[in-house]
Amino acid sequence: SFLPWINTIRNNIASSPSPSPLSSMETGTIYFSMSDSKYQGRFEEFLHHSVHLGFPIATLAMIAFDKETYAYFSSAGVPTFLMDDATIPITKRVMNAKFMGTLALLVAGYEVYFGEMDIYWRAPPDASFFEGMNEFTVSANKYEFEEINIGFYYCRPTVRMIETMERLVWFLESPGHSETNEKKVLFDQKLFDLAVRGPGPRQVLTTGEYSNILNASEKEFMRPPEENYLSWRSLPIDVLEHWPIKGLDSERLVGVHVWSDMGPPEDQIAWAIRCFVIDRESRPSDCEKLTHLLPQ
Repeated sequence: SFLPWINTIRNNIASSPSPSPLSSMETGTIYFSMSDSKYQGRFEEFLHHSVHLGFPIATLAMIAFDKETYAYFSSAGVPTFLMDDATIPITKRVMNAKFMGTLALLVAGYEVYFGEMDIYWRAPPDASFFEGMNEFTVSANKYEFEEINIGFYYCRPTVRMIETMERLVWFLESPGHSETNEKKVLFDQKLFDLAVRGPGPRQVLTTGEYSNILNASEKEFMRPPEENYLSWRSLPIDVLEHWPIKGLDSERLVGVHVWSDMGPPEDQIAWAIRCFVIDRESRPSDCEKLTHLLPQ
């Protein structure tokens, strides 16, 4: 049950004397992430720099995939949910964390900003991306197919947004979803894309290698009826850049997603902290070789 986690979040908010990266006077806003100890090299930067600069009015909440990560964040006062059952593949736990964690926060009435641990911020995205009639904002992608990139997303607790997350959680819990079927474990982004956008000529799940992953009833259930389509938009690439990074000096660039295509977590962390997080004047000249790994 996520209830103790939600209650800890509420208690943190209620006892906060002033806005901070841990607790906020803005009671309806959560920045939610998840991690294991592979990213411990950036825990301090994440906690005291990235989240603070990108979302200074949000309450931070975490899901930890091992006890080391749980110990670090909970000891820092961050509401942290432990999801370390080693009998469940980590890919399945990641899907559970994203879908179930987001749904729990939405049902509790919170606006949710979700960002994976390989996303770095140096300033807040413009508020206009999350305002108006918009229910869902999600980072853009660079793939041939224009599927959404769920490394970062924003959700408002609307009926349609909650219904979308409920369908995703239904899939995780449905008898047809085998935890041992790797193909069904490794496509959380494609599943989310179908649930948000529905079918279309460039919808990845309706064609190609993923066409037979869902059975007929699952496919029909995951496709939202037209009246339930979300009001949503993408966060432009030049605001949150997806690796490989094209340029570091754009005035609009406030975040980078340095994902596994760049290398293992230690290389991602080293590049991001050395080349993006620090101020421009201190940046090493070789950072402009943006797809080149740091010298040993």
